[in-house]
Amino acid sequence: MSADFIWKHWNKQYGLDQENFYSRLLHTSSALLDFKTPTGIQLNLTSLPSSYFANSHRLTIFPGISGDISFLHTSRPISGYGPTRSIPLPPLLDSYARIKSAAVRDPSHYNEIWHRGQRVDVADTLLFGRLQLPNRKLEAIYARRLSPVSQMILTAVSDRKMPNGGTVFVQYQQDYGKYSNEFVYNTDDALIGYRCMRNLGYDAEVLSAMHTDEPAVRPAKDAPLSTYGRFSAGFEVYYGALHQSGGLSAGMRFATLPSYHGPPTTMTLTLNPLVGHLSATYAIKSSREKERATLATRLDFNIFSYESDLSVGAEIWQFPTQLPLGFETPDASHALPAPLTQEGPSGLIKASIHSNSLQGRLLWEGRVRHFLVNFGGKFDLKQRKLFSLGLEIQYGA
Repeated sequence: MSADFIWKHWNKQYGLDQENFYSRLLHTSSALLDFKTPTGIQLNLTSLPSSYFANSHRLTIFPGISGDISFLHTSRPISGYGPTRSIPLPPLLDSYARIKSAAVRDPSHYNEIWHRGQRVDVADTLLFGRLQLPNRKLEAIYARRLSPVSQMILTAVSDRKMPNGGTVFVQYQQDYGKYSNEFVYNTDDALIGYRCMRNLGYDAEVLSAMHTDEPAVRPAKDAPLSTYGRFSAGFEVYYGALHQSGGLSAGMRFATLPSYHGPPTTMTLTLNPLVGHLSATYAIKSSREKERATLATRLDFNIFSYESDLSVGAEIWQFPTQLPLGFETPDASHALPAPLTQEGPSGLIKASIHSNSLQGRLLWEGRVRHFLVNFGGKFDLKQRKLFSLGLEIQYGA
């Protein structure tokens, strides 16, 4: 539990759907294959004195002593946040992302609130700051919802180790449901970029009408997969004026919707023509009813050097089990064991490995009494050694 999670929670509650942007095209595969592991021993304490303000303190005591202090302020109350002992784990942990059907948004509707001839509504705004010690690195985020279809995110970093002493990154996002735009600018390299993604298939309103109980409009079992999935295609282009260099990439994604009768599946294909890099990913859950396990694979191939790498990853959710007591039945000696009852997940196990380098990572995230615990590390099977091992303990009040 940290201020970073509250920032993501605010963006999900009041901001735009980040899964609808090209920058999040590979979110599912990255969460299963390139997840982060803690380093050293870290302690994190987060508190929410009011529904508009939060602060977080992190202390690292091994291998060196360091820490950071974070503060967050929002213009609207943050709902759905609770202490670590009661908040569900799935929203906290980064795992397989379920894609929803694209809803067409009307840019002319600005949710205006008027009182006695004056407009009294306030645009959703978030302020986030973090100071790292002892290196005195300062980070800041300013996010503002400009309209129901647009928002601006301003990120600034001040660090004496950086070439210019810091950098500023500006993001302007537009989400119209069927398509989205991103305009980016970075002062570090005077970089200007543009990202665009288009969603193909049926709208959310059409899908909701097709999946009703009326036989006349309910799709048949042999209906095309486009009625149960969402296909997205996009590209990004950027140019750095300082070094006079640019880049280009294109990608596509197919993800099943919650209405799909089979196991949730996500497939992506990305291409960087300038460097000749081609990447294909595939992620699938074990089943729709019991989404306990997820398997993901990624194949990276370079069309110029013919180098390739296969990555495999998996995640497994842990559920607590509760056995029934024998004296609760009339005849305990002849009673059959009742089925186990399940609650919310209590932990998540992640593992991934790369076939080319035989380097991998292992992580366990879960709740231990009133604390959230992350324990994991990175290893190398070729050299038979452990790169890093870390433990992070978080508590939120």
